[in-house]
Amino acid sequence: MSGKFGKLAKDYIYRDAKNRLLGSKDIFFANFYGLSSNEISALRKTLVKSGSRLFVTKNVLVKKILAELKIEGVDYAIEGMCGLILAGDDPIVVSKTLVTFAKDHEALKLRAALIERKVVTVENIKVLAKIPGRKELLAMLAFSINAPISKVAFALSSIMQKTAVAINEIKEKRGGTKNE
Repeated sequence: MSGKFGKLAKDYIYRDAKNRLLGSKDIFFANFYGLSSNEISALRKTLVKSGSRLFVTKNVLVKKILAELKIEGVDYAIEGMCGLILAGDDPIVVSKTLVTFAKDHEALKLRAALIERKVVTVENIKVLAKIPGRKELLAMLAFSINAPISKVAFALSSIMQKTAVAINEIKEKRGGTKNE
């Protein structure tokens, strides 16, 4: 009886892990050996703020799932105490979060990432972390679109102001109008 239960539990764990991996288009791999439980909790909280999750399961299971999904070239990253960071909408934000956390906690070692099913090296993760995130890029875009419009509005305003001043000067030179 315990054999059946063990098989059911393993099947459930496998399906759960596979669904999590399938549900995330971007996955980061990190070795967290040497981090205390408090540091791991802090990492989890930081990742949740960026819409991501730290997921830990057996390496053999992850390798089996990735092989089934025909994702190759990332086996080297799945060794030791490997954590999978399932990214939210923006892999740039996650890379910034992980790179910053790794600077403050030397025990966290970034290994690789799968971004849109393509293998990304640690060096490229660090480069990605330097790129402005989606929200920052949208803010820059809005500012750059708004800046020319503001300049046009200011130019039109100053033209109208100069025209009003010129009309008043002409009015004063003529000695006022009949309406006054």
